Amino acid sequence: MFIKKIKGVSMEVKLKESLKIVVYYMFISFLWILFSDKILYMMVKDIEYYKLLQTYKGSFFILLTSVLLFKLIHSSYLKVETLDRQLQNTLTQLKSNKIELEKLAYVDYLTGLATRRLLDEKYELLFESAKRSETMLTLVMIDLDYFKKYNDRYGHLEGDRVLKAVGKLLKEVFKRNGDVISRYGGEEFMVILCQTPLKDTISLVENFQEKLKGCNVKHEDSPFGEITASLGINNCKISKNQDSENFLRKVDQALYKAKEGGRNRYSF
Repeated sequence: MFIKKIKGVSMEVKLKESLKIVVYYMFISFLWILFSDKILYMMVKDIEYYKLLQTYKGSFFILLTSVLLFKLIHSSYLKVETLDRQLQNTLTQLKSNKIELEKLAYVDYLTGLATRRLLDEKYELLFESAKRSETMLTLVMIDLDYFKKYNDRYGHLEGDRVLKAVGKLLKEVFKRNGDVISRYGGEEFMVILCQTPLKDTISLVENFQEKLKGCNVKHEDSPFGEITASLGINNCKISKNQDSENFLRKVDQALYKAKEGGRNRYSF
């Protein structure tokens, strides 16, 4: 749509410049035809000499109009080229801005993980795919324990540093093709795993917890004395009659169960 508008503007400019050339040409031609003969007749009485000057006059008129036309055409196309160049630059900038906006919409600026929007889109696609093929789908919801207290004590800059570190750990652990890792909101993260047996899921979750513990991030307002995470897991083969919202709700319930059980653990 935007490209069509650009082409329309370019054609409009070309038409205006062409009309300007025609008007200039008609105006000069009218003046030349109307007054040149009268001026010559008043100045020259010799008929032969008058005819010769008429020939020169015609040649001069052709030369003059040719130069004028060349100048006007050249000037008009320079203007059109300049406008086209400006429009192309604008179009390039708009495309660049579009890419940046899409990046902001789908990539979390802090952790580099997928945003909630991208996760929602991919989740629906993966759920429907698993439903059609009746294959295994796994959701892992992760919540950092007592993270609000951490921000209150150490400040939001330190909190952001922890979130970045957690995002990096998640990328290191859940790194298979097809794994979807997202910052779900605040200090919550979500991972989608396709065709992953429960024992493999548990192995990945425990690997993540070990790596997080190995970071030794001090948290004096946590009963564990360091940054820990609670995790909810929903892992099963998707049947034809299952609902995506209910499947998502169950992983949230599993996370709540882990928190109720004392945190720093995972639950199903």
